[in-house]
Amino acid sequence: MTSTDPAQLIEQSAQVAGLLSGLRVGRVAHAYLLTGPQGSGKGRLMERCAQILLCASPDERPCGVCPPCCWHKAGTHPDDIVMSEERMGVDEARALIASIARKPFADGRRVVRIHRADGMTPQAQNALLKTLEEPPGDTVFLLAARGEKDLLPTVRSRCRPLRMPRLPDQAILSMLEAAGIPRGLALGAAAQAGGYPFLALQIAESGESAAFAWAQAFLAGDAAARVRLAQEAEGHKDEAEAYLSALEAALGLALHSRGGGDLGRIARIIEASARARAQMNVFVSWPSVLHGLLIESDAQRTVIWEDI
Repeated sequence: MTSTDPAQLIEQSAQVAGLLSGLRVGRVAHAYLLTGPQGSGKGRLMERCAQILLCASPDERPCGVCPPCCWHKAGTHPDDIVMSEERMGVDEARALIASIARKPFADGRRVVRIHRADGMTPQAQNALLKTLEEPPGDTVFLLAARGEKDLLPTVRSRCRPLRMPRLPDQAILSMLEAAGIPRGLALGAAAQAGGYPFLALQIAESGESAAFAWAQAFLAGDAAARVRLAQEAEGHKDEAEAYLSALEAALGLALHSRGGGDLGRIARIIEASARARAQMNVFVSWPSVLHGLLIESDAQRTVIWEDI
C-alpha cells in the first residue's frame, strides 16, 4: 500500500535510511547539517532524528512508549532544545552555549535543533564553533539550512552534511493519488515540486502555485515582459528551486503540446534551466542565474506558452 505520508517517502531514500540506521545503532556524529529548500522536509527529518536520539529503549528506536518518547511527543522533553528563530545573534548563541553546559536533565542524550541555521549571524556562527566541535556531555546538534553556502566554511566542516533527497516524480505522484488528490492536480504538483514530496503536497493542497504562474507568464511574454518578470523573481531567492522547477514543468508541458521548429527551441531552454540548477549548486547567485535564462529565452525568439 502506498504511503500518504511524505516523511515516510523521504525515509525510504538511501541517504536518509542510512542516516537513521546509523543513529539507531549508535553511530552518532557531534553535529549534522541538513540542507534543502523550503518544503524539502528538513524539519520533519530533524524531528525524526531527535526521536531516535532521545529514546531510552535498548531495542526498536523510537519505541514511542518510554518516558523520553512520551515527553518528546508532548513537546515537554527537557533535553530537546528547539531554536526556530528566523535570526540568531551572538547573544542568543552564547545563551545557548551556557544552557547546554549543564548536565542533561534526563539520563541520556541532549539534542539541539537549529531550524534556521542560515539565519545565524557570522558572529553567532563563530561563537558556536568550539561547541559544535566538542559539545558538552552527550549533546548532538541538528542544523537545517537552505544551502551549505549560507553557512561559514568553519561551521560546515564541523557538521556531517546531508542534502535532502529529490525523489522520482512517479513516487510523489503515487503518494498524492493515495492521499486522494485528483490525478490532474497531482500531476501538476509532482511536476512543480522538483522531487520534494512535502512541497508537492503543499502545492496540491493549495491548488495553485505562484511560481508556476510566474513560469507561464515568463514563457508567454515578450523580451520586455521577461525582463520585468526576472526582476520580480530576484526578490524570491528563498524560492529559487521552486521557480526553476516550475519553469521546467511548464517547458515539459510545452514540449508535449508544440511541434515543428519550436521543439528544438524549447529543448534548448530546458537545457538552460538544467544548467541554471547546476549553477545554483556551485554558488552562482540567483540574479546571475536569471540573467542566463533571460539570454537563452531571448535567443530562441519564440513565445512558448501561447495557445497551450
